Parts: sequence; C-alpha cells; structure tokens
Amino acid sequence: MSEKQKVLLPQQPGKPDLEQKRRFSKDFEAATKVYGLCPTRVWSVFANLLPIDQPFIRDKRHQKCSDDFCELSTRNFTNVKQRHECSGYNWQLDNKCQPLKGFFDEQILMKSALAGNSTVWNLEGTNTVPLSQPFMAISHVWSDGTGTGNWPAGQVNECLYSFFRRLAYRFHCEGIWWDTLCTPLDKAARTVAIRTMDCYYQNARVTLVHDVFLREWTWDGAESACIAILLSPWFSRGWTALELAKSLRVKVIFKGTEGPVIKDLDYDILANINKTTHPSHWTACQMIRDLRKGISDLNGLVNTLRHRHTSWPKDMAVISGLLLGVDVEPDYEEGDILQQEIFRRVMVRIGRIYPGHLFHNTATMAGGESWCPRTLLEMPIAEHGEELEVDQNMDVIGLWECIHIPNPKMLKEHVAWEHLRGYTQNKLEQHLRETDDCIILVEQSAIDRPVISRKGLRRALLVKQVRSVTDKVVYTYIGVLNFNPPLSEDNLRSARATSEYKRVIIQGHSQKQSAKNGARVIGMVGSGGSWEDIHQLAWIGYYRTLFKNEDINRQDSQGRQPLHLIAERGNYKTVELLISRPDVVPCPDSAGRTVLHYAAFGGSLTTIDILLRAGFELQAQDYYGNTPLHLAAEQGHEDVVQKLLMVITEMKASIKWENRKGLTPLHLAAYVGHEGVVKSLITAGADIEATTSTFGWTPLHFAALKGNAEIVELLLLVYGCSGKIRDDKICWTPFHCAAVSNVKEVMRLFYDHGVELDTEDTYGWTPLQLAKALGHDISYPPLDDSVIRDFCRNKFSLIHHMAVYGPDATRRILFNQVDICGDGLIEAMDVDSFPVKRNASRQSVLRFAVIKNQQTIVQQLLEEATDINLSDNEMEKTPLHFAVEENAVAMAKFLIQKGADVTRTDKHGRTLLHYVAKTGNVEMFDLLKGTGKLSIKQKDSAGQTPLFIATCEVRSQMVRSLLEAGADPNTKDSRDRTPLYRLIEMRSWLLYSDLLEHGAHPNICHTFASEEPKSNISPSRNWRAKLPKTGRTDLEPRYNIDYLKPLLHTIQEERASICQDLLERGADPNTTTRDMTPLMLAIEEEDKIIVEALLNKGAGPNTLVKGWAPISQATSRGQREISELLRAKGVKTRDRFAGWLASPQPRSRYLSRRDLRDKDLLSVLIPSGWRDGNNI
Repeated sequence: MSEKQKVLLPQQPGKPDLEQKRRFSKDFEAATKVYGLCPTRVWSVFANLLPIDQPFIRDKRHQKCSDDFCELSTRNFTNVKQRHECSGYNWQLDNKCQPLKGFFDEQILMKSALAGNSTVWNLEGTNTVPLSQPFMAISHVWSDGTGTGNWPAGQVNECLYSFFRRLAYRFHCEGIWWDTLCTPLDKAARTVAIRTMDCYYQNARVTLVHDVFLREWTWDGAESACIAILLSPWFSRGWTALELAKSLRVKVIFKGTEGPVIKDLDYDILANINKTTHPSHWTACQMIRDLRKGISDLNGLVNTLRHRHTSWPKDMAVISGLLLGVDVEPDYEEGDILQQEIFRRVMVRIGRIYPGHLFHNTATMAGGESWCPRTLLEMPIAEHGEELEVDQNMDVIGLWECIHIPNPKMLKEHVAWEHLRGYTQNKLEQHLRETDDCIILVEQSAIDRPVISRKGLRRALLVKQVRSVTDKVVYTYIGVLNFNPPLSEDNLRSARATSEYKRVIIQGHSQKQSAKNGARVIGMVGSGGSWEDIHQLAWIGYYRTLFKNEDINRQDSQGRQPLHLIAERGNYKTVELLISRPDVVPCPDSAGRTVLHYAAFGGSLTTIDILLRAGFELQAQDYYGNTPLHLAAEQGHEDVVQKLLMVITEMKASIKWENRKGLTPLHLAAYVGHEGVVKSLITAGADIEATTSTFGWTPLHFAALKGNAEIVELLLLVYGCSGKIRDDKICWTPFHCAAVSNVKEVMRLFYDHGVELDTEDTYGWTPLQLAKALGHDISYPPLDDSVIRDFCRNKFSLIHHMAVYGPDATRRILFNQVDICGDGLIEAMDVDSFPVKRNASRQSVLRFAVIKNQQTIVQQLLEEATDINLSDNEMEKTPLHFAVEENAVAMAKFLIQKGADVTRTDKHGRTLLHYVAKTGNVEMFDLLKGTGKLSIKQKDSAGQTPLFIATCEVRSQMVRSLLEAGADPNTKDSRDRTPLYRLIEMRSWLLYSDLLEHGAHPNICHTFASEEPKSNISPSRNWRAKLPKTGRTDLEPRYNIDYLKPLLHTIQEERASICQDLLERGADPNTTTRDMTPLMLAIEEEDKIIVEALLNKGAGPNTLVKGWAPISQATSRGQREISELLRAKGVKTRDRFAGWLASPQPRSRYLSRRDLRDKDLLSVLIPSGWRDGNNI
C-alpha cells in the first residue's frame, strides 16, 4: 500500500473521529468530482472507507447525482443500444456485426415459462434445456448495453452472444440463462419467469458478472477488486443483490493486460482478504461476504436493499421476497400480488424483530391499522435487544413497560411535532385529542429508572387497547412519540402515570390473511428434466434434509450423484461425512467423471485433500480423456494443481497425460492464460513442446492464438520453447497463430525473438500475409491490397477458415474480405470431418454456411455457380437436408426458393420429412408440407415412416401434426413394429392415446421371427424368483417380451390405467403371443387391478399356458385375492400342476409353516377335488 493511501485510509474501524471526518470530506469531493464516481454510491457504501489512491474510472453520467439520490440508477435502460464485442470496435458509435436471427424462438420460451419449465437456452439457441444440465447465468447491468436494446425479441448481437458462449464453453456449461434472451415478452409468461428468476442463479453452475465499470477496472489484486465491486453500478442494483446472494459460484470480469480476465469472487478475491489486510479492505470484504451468506433478519434486509435501486418500485418488494425465500405468487382469486402483501409475507417469514424497528414515522399498511410500514425498507436499523415475535397474523408479541397516562396534555407539550409527516401527525394529534387517557409502550432497553431520571425518556409508542387475551393485552399501533425535551420522572408523576411490565400483543392486520405465508418450495425441481429433489438439495446446500433421504446414491439424467455436486461446491465437511458412510457408493457419472473430477473443477483444496486421502484415483480419465489435473489446470486453480502435482510426484507418475484431443494440462492452462498454473506444470516436468495428437500444436501455439502475451513470453523467452515448430495439418508456426490473434505485443515477441516473417504454411501463407488478409493493422511493411484479395480468393482454404473462425463462423469467407470475430479453435480441434485440401470444395463451404445459417455466404456461393443440390460423399445429404436438420427454417425457405430439390433422399432413403420428424420442428414441417411434393407415408430403407421416427423421438406435437395430416399409425417397419408397439416398448406413455384416437390398432403385435432382437424392456423383475423350486423347467412359464403385443407390454410394466384404456379401445383380453396370455402375465405381476379388468372384459380364466392354469399360477404364489376372483368366474380346468400342489412334500418346500397352519389359505390353494393326483 502506498504512503498516500495509508494517510487517506482510516486506521481503525468503527466510528470516525473528527480528523477522519474532515479527511473523508476531502476524499468524498475527490472521488465524486475528480474521479466522477456516483455520490450516492460513495456516501451510502463507503462513508469512512474510501481509498482515493485507486485507479478510479471517470464517469460523466453521475454529474447530476447527489449524496442521497442517483439520477442514473432510476432510469429505464431497456432500450439502450446493445453493445458489441467485435475486435477494435467502438460499440457506442458503430454497427459492425449483425444480430443473430432465427434463434431463441419466443414461442418456445413462452410455452416453457407458462408450463413452469426451464427457460435456459442451449448454447445453439435452438431449444431450452432443463435445470439439471450445467448452465451459466449472466448477472449484468442493462445500462452497459447488455439488455435487449432496439432489437426484436430473440435477437442479440452476434459478437456479444459469441463472447458469452465462449465463456460458457470454458466453464463446461451446456446452456445460458441471460434475462435478455430468457425472459418472455408475453405478460403472463414474463410474470412467471420473474417470480422464479432466483431459481436460475441458485441452480446455475456458474454466475458471470458483467459490468463495464468492472471490465475497465484493471485487475490489481483482491483488495482493489473489493473496492471496485462495491463502487460498481452492478453492486448498486436491487436485482443483482438477489443474484449475488443466490449464486453458488460467481465469476467477475475485470480488465487484464490483454483483454478480459475472469476471477472467482470467493476463491480469488474474498478468500485472499483477511484481518491482516487494511481495516477498510477487510470491512469492504465483509460487506460482500454478508450478502453471499444470505439474509435472515430484518436488519440485514434493510441494510442490503435500502441503498440499492431498481427501475420499477415494486421490484424491491419482489426482490425482498425472493431473498428471504418467500412465495411471491398471487392468491388464486387475484391476478397480481400487491407490494404490501409481499412485504407482509416477508415479515411473517422473518418472524422476529427488535423493538427499535417499530420506531418509524411512516404510513403503515392496512389503512393505518397495522404497525408495519408500507415498505419494509423504510424501517430503521434497530439495535439488538430483546426480540419480539411476529406471528402469522402480523401480530407483534413481546415484553414492554406499559405506562398509563390520564393526562394527555403533558404528552402533547413534549412531542417533537416538527419531525412528523402530515398524515402521521394528524393521526397522533387526533388520538391525543379524543382520548382522555393514553397508553404508551416503552422498550426494555429504556426501562431503567435511574437512566430515565437522569436523561429522560426520549421516545415511546402510542397505542390503543383493543382487548385482553389471557395474560396478554392487545393494542392497536397509533404511532411514535419522540419527546423533546425528554420526559422525566417528575413529568410522569405530575401526570399521575402508572406503569406495569406485561407481555403485549401489538395488532398486525385486521384483514383476512393470505394462506401463502410459508417459505417457497424449492423452485423448478424436475422442470423439463430429472433435476430431482435430492440433487437440488445437494446443489443448493440443504444438507440436513439431504441426509434424511435414503436413496443417497441416486443418479440424475447425467449420472451425477449428490456427492458429485457437493464436491464441486466444495463443502468438504459434508464430503468427508458422506464418503465415511458405508451406504454411500461413489461411481462415475455418464461422462465418466469421478467425484475427484468434480472437486478439481470446483477448486476446493480441502475437498481434494480429503478425497485423495480416501483413495480416489488421481489418474482416472473421463470419456473425453480428461484427468482431474486437466480440469484444475483449465479452470486456473493453482493451489489444487500444486496439490495434485505433489501427489503425482510422490507416486513417481507422469504428468504428460493427454485427453482424446491430445491436449495436456499445459495446453489447457496456456490457452486459458493461467500463468501460475503454467509455471507449476513446467516446474513439475511438463513437456513445453508437447504436440497434440490430433493437430500437432504445442502450448505455445495455443497461447499465441489466444493472445496471452505473458504466457508467450514465459514459454518463448524464459523456458526456451521453439517458435518455429510447425503443426501436422497446415504447417502453421506459433507466429501464424499470433497473426490471427491480432495482439501486437505477441507478434512483436516472435519478431524480436528471430522467428521468420516469411515462413509459409501448406498453402503458401506467411504470418504477415495472414495478418494483412484478416485486416489487422500491423507496423510491418504493407502489402498491396489487390494482391491480398487475390490471395484470399485462391488460397484461403476451409482449413484456414476453421482455424480462424472455429465453430462460431460469423461472416464472410473465401471471397474478397475476411472478418474475424472469435477464438473458437479450442472447440474445433477435431477437424477430420472437414476436407483438408489445397483448394477446399465450394460444396464443403456451402454445407458449412448452411449449418451456420449464414444466408449471405450461401447467396454468394450460389452466384458462383455452386450446385445447390450437390450432396456430400458420406450420407448423400444436400444442403437442404442440413438446414432441416439444424432447424434453420429461414435458411430452408431460402434454399427452396432458390430451387433446392425437396424430394431428394439421403443414403438411407430418408426424406426431408424424416429429418423434420426427428427434430420435431412443426414450423419446418408446415413449410415442407406446403410444397406439396412430399409423402408422409414414404418409408426409408429401414421401413420407417416419419410418424414412426417422430414416435421414437417422442415428439408430441410432431406426432399429432403427422396424424392430422393423414399418417397411417398401423404401418409397420422392416422389423414388423408399429408406432404404438414401439412407443410402449420404449416405456413411453405420453402419446399412446393420440395414436389410438387416430386408428392405431391395439392388437397388432411384433411377429418378426427371423432373429431374436434385443428389447429395451427387461423381463419381469420378480417372476422367476417367485416360482416354486421344483427342479422341473417345463413347469416354468417362458416368454420372450420382444414378441408381446401392446396390451402385454403394459401389463408387464404394471401400467394399470393404460391397460384399462387399451381394453376399452378394443384390445383383445384373450390374445396370445409366444405362449403367454394377458391374464397369466397379470397374475405373474401380482396386479389385482389388471386381473380384475381383464376378467371383466372377458379374459378366459381356464386358458392353459404350457400346462398351467391361471388358478394354479395364482395359488402357487399365495395370491388369495386373485385366486378368489378366478374362482368367482367359475374355474373348471384341471392342469397337470394341481397334483404337485396336492403333494405334501413339494408344497412344504414352497409354503412356509405359517402358511400350512393357515386353513383359509389352504382352502384356496387346494380346493376340494384337487388333492388326488389321479384327478389330473
């Protein structure tokens, strides 16, 4: 800390002395006038904690602000022009890139919100994803241009979304929740989305904080970062306070030496500030920590929100409710919820206050009949004392001194009327005027007669008695009496005042209260996915409730157990407790990641240490080949990397592990730019010139492409990595990568190090030519622009395009101009699916442009005489197939208008309708159907119709659209399966009624007999175990479920309601398949409801299956009720198993002694006339 800062900062926390106040006045003036900080933020947040020796950002927008009002914060920034992230672009003056169109469909968003499902978009912007999938939530300030701007719904600047999407990839997220794109415009849907907004931040894998003020604040350590956060517009907003409190992992973007740098709020900032730092920094840190811990009392709520702002007043009430976990849904009979009702629920949720909270001079709820202000944020911060209880009716219950004063005139003379508001003053005056005697309540902290006699009573509550309840008295709150001069003992004696201590009820509401007083149920559990209660409890930290759940090993849709999520969160105590339990069995998730992988990704060193001591495998690789060291290095957890390296060294193992793309931990750390991690890895023996097996790039290639000057300097100059290594694909050196990155400092490092400018790649490109062709302004001798344009046209191949643009291809390629907007190479390392030729074919480029929805490029290629119907070599798909497959409706319409053949099929005979059936895009279906050239009954090479495929994909709306268009639900595929059969075979019960209503026959079965295909349905889970151990296999019923009819499938899956529905729609109760009847199967499943339904529909009770009668099947299992049902239907058949039942020896082997003593059971098991085996 500089000497100047030491002088300016207060040396002791607490109340400032006179000198500190004088110093603060100077600091306040400097901060607001010299540095342009908002006076409201400086005054409300810092008071005596302002360090002037900081690189403050001047902001002229706060020139009109005062110490108690921020003019800027109350503006509506909805229509602020959306910012750009284009390289070298002034987002306030220019309009360089275009908005993304055709993504983020408003109808999908609205339907999802109204259904109570997730509104998180997948990274492609084509559909929503459930909360169970990892996603990134964005917390931002709309005034920075990250709101909707002037674009229509669902549109966003391409470069801005690409910027956020790359960060989501970095944190291994599969979706993005950004209110700009994820909040519907429809009023009803929008209201639902706002009421559940906190759930997204609570369930997000990571919350990204975006504030231009912070992005322009150069990262200079944790202390400076704390000051920046407290002064930022982001920290002053009401909604961002909620987002910060609810988020589990927060990443903040600051300014780095070359572009943005991202720091973890908890690990990189708050964890690095302790009591040994300056008191001001420590206090600033504690302010953020307190909000991160959450709010549990009224003081915390008022202190958090009273200096924050929102564009709409009611938002503060909603934020208060969501912060406290209160339900902000309206009552059923109302269309909306009142602000006062939300505050009332908040108060009931808190359940306790201090006496000082009642001493306010503001208008109260319920027309003045309540003690509570209309907004809780107007309450004072109360000193801690004897707590008062707030019950469900908003009644305040506690101990007070009740003073009865027969002479109100004395009170009037001592009340300080000048500080009261008009309505409050009138109410107090009226009560004192109309009442002969008054009652005032004195808080316990003032009940000290020596104090009163010496200093006098300065304040009291004026109340009116309503009634008495047992040992309590009920009062109505009138208002606060502030006495000036204070009341003395002599004043009270002269007024003949009497007092007593008693428990008092101060009346809350006289109106009927809402039933919604309790805490919110955990939001959006299972919405659109398998995010079950137990997993959400683990993620948000409700561990006590979690431990009561017996199924602690349950896995979600991604194979994650609660232990995985707790390890990522870093709650080491819970992790240690769980792994010590014998019933907890850790296993990898569906991607092969172990608990140690999740802990390494999360970055908790203590958790890592516990897991390593417990024996978790350090060298375990997931399905992508990543070890825990890969994940820790990529996320920049330097302490975790050092711990893992220490264990690896003790094991004498190698740290040169490669994942499936050939990337080592050093490659990942170099690309992301974690200098400390790079140093640790190299010190431990990592190969600085290791090349990837897929592409042949070294860590220096990655660092140069990303423009990480510190890493390039470290590898090139400190550790002596060669800058001349060429890759295996296009012979690029790191200097070529630096030319693409357009970071002059990096290019200068290579140039000064002696790397040649004229090194050509496979296509003849030098780093200088590549930089100039991409439009980069460099200080080297210029080249003729016409030469560069010609060079681009003839030599800029698709592989160059992939290297420069990555999968986020944005603009023009190959022709005349080349525009770079992204660094997505890390996602595009596997380029084997793209042609690597000296001159990439136009068809390859056309296909890629269609996939990326680049209509301008497609138009340009078609003008160059590219065949619009030319198919690829692998699957024989045309560009129109790719457009339909990618749900690009606008692109498909464009191609059809340009003459694309809609009747073309791919290698497997699939038409465009087969593709749209798989995606479920109804809008695309309507477009293709409108051409009139496609048949919805056409089969592919597997005999499957579009309806069959839509059924297999469980595309509900598409199935209904196809049925309404005339699709035949009884058409079989080459394996003799109908859509209904396949649906029930898949255990999917959503669409069977639609198929039946449109003519699907419930008795059509799978009769394909040339092979024994494997079914998705497992055999009955318990039928074999229930059979008597006779040693005779011919007595056991055998059937192959691959050949069951729909009715038999539903019985086998114990779906009684669906079985009854099938029977009502004409399913044959006596159908047989492979020696199995519905009745026999229902008996094996011990389902009385289905047995009764089958018998009522005419199922034959005497039909034998391999010598078994239904009655024998039931009696052999001790199914008394089912046996009685069968006997009531008139059983006459004698099977060859009856004699076995009559034999004492076999019977005793199966029946227990208790059963043998049960005469009623025996009377059912062995009916009259069945004992003699000769009767068979």
